[in-house]
Amino acid sequence: MARMLLVEDDGDSRRLMGRFLRRSGHAVDEAATGADALAALAHESYDLVLVDVRLPDIDGFEVVRRKRDMTGAAETPVVMVTVEDEDILPADVSVAGWVAKPFTSRELRGAAEQALVHG
Repeated sequence: MARMLLVEDDGDSRRLMGRFLRRSGHAVDEAATGADALAALAHESYDLVLVDVRLPDIDGFEVVRRKRDMTGAAETPVVMVTVEDEDILPADVSVAGWVAKPFTSRELRGAAEQALVHG
């Protein structure tokens, strides 16, 4: 079982994704904004972060950039959640995986498991 932080601004999507991951036995904390994600990362330890690229305040790429400078969170692998073909990974952002919307529960769990193993 891994402890994950799921960052998604759409409440319905966040609840559904959380349910998919919890059914696989993972503990999942949820955040609706980039600022909430950074606050969680500053106070808690996670095995994996899943973050939507498009957030209402700080985009997912910036969350990854800022996470690099955080003691304890810098090495935590990240899976980006994105709209297929619309988001291009900036050169200064490194992630362990991607999952494109729309996705199946199998695709989400697979991306998370692969990132946990190969992070």
